[in-house]
Amino acid sequence: MGKKEKNRNTETYQIKKPLSEEYKDEAQIFLENGIAYETAKFMGDIPPHQLRKILDTVKESVNMIKKDPTKFENARNMLYHVVPLTAYNTGRNPKIKPLYYFVKNHINENSIKSKEDIIVLDKLFTSIIAYHKFLKR
Repeated sequence: MGKKEKNRNTETYQIKKPLSEEYKDEAQIFLENGIAYETAKFMGDIPPHQLRKILDTVKESVNMIKKDPTKFENARNMLYHVVPLTAYNTGRNPKIKPLYYFVKNHINENSIKSKEDIIVLDKLFTSIIAYHKFLKR
């Protein structure tokens, strides 16, 4: 992986363009040793229920925009609420800090610009959870 991928899960990294542009190459994202796999390794010992909390909100956002595409702003705002929720949970349990970094780096006003960006976030986070479970075995 290049320099950008190595820094993707750090405190200072932030995605500054729509996720649908950031993650164009699906092979680089989803295949083993891709971004989802490396992020899952970075997540380490985060309890699966902490990851599921985020995924549930992402799935709810996706369902909202699929039912009614005019609800994009509501779906995006729902995702924005995940950032402080994850910060709060990190304050209670510091070992989930990697999850907070992922969330704050991927959910911001530059990265979620369209329905496609929410769908990309869903695919990416679902893949991260799948690899996280695989790596825990």
